[in-house]
Amino acid sequence: MYHSALCMSTAMERRILGRAKQNEYPSALKRMSHPPPLCYSSRMQLPKQLKKDGVETDVRAALEKRRIEICSGSDLTIPVLTLTPELRQQLFYATSLGELTIGADAIKKELQNERRGLANVNGLSERVSRLLIVSNDGSPRFYREVEFLHKQEGGRVLICLLDSDAASMGAILGLKGKQVKAILLNRKTSVANVLKSLV
Repeated sequence: MYHSALCMSTAMERRILGRAKQNEYPSALKRMSHPPPLCYSSRMQLPKQLKKDGVETDVRAALEKRRIEICSGSDLTIPVLTLTPELRQQLFYATSLGELTIGADAIKKELQNERRGLANVNGLSERVSRLLIVSNDGSPRFYREVEFLHKQEGGRVLICLLDSDAASMGAILGLKGKQVKAILLNRKTSVANVLKSLV
């Protein structure tokens, strides 16, 4: 969907992306001070509730603050989220309300079912209504699958990378000892609340 070439402006940034291609995302994120010019979130229609609450501009700025290529050679950059107490709390709330889907396979199945239903009623939209958050320790294949999911779903699913590993993400959700590499906020209210927690 987004096919503009990503260009790194300095030799240091090229070395950083070289490390990222080897799946060393945490170290790459720490060193990347000037992110690539293409920002995934800047092209998206965010939930209407954010504008109603007067925080859309601040949320968009937060999403654009840090970003990284989803995988080696990709034209897609995604926002990087720092785990804060506010974000942790909203993720826990969404889990408690049953508004969060856990695991890549369950997420793909759910989104596929939704896409079919929306197509049947001509209800496909490019406005963000789902939020997919992935951990920073997935395999290159995992991130390529996430990129493919983006191509299928379009703008309705905002994809972000949480700067935490799968074990930490599991702990956030109250699943101690379980590794969670992907979660999906599957209700508009929880999506908006999580995004508002970024500002």
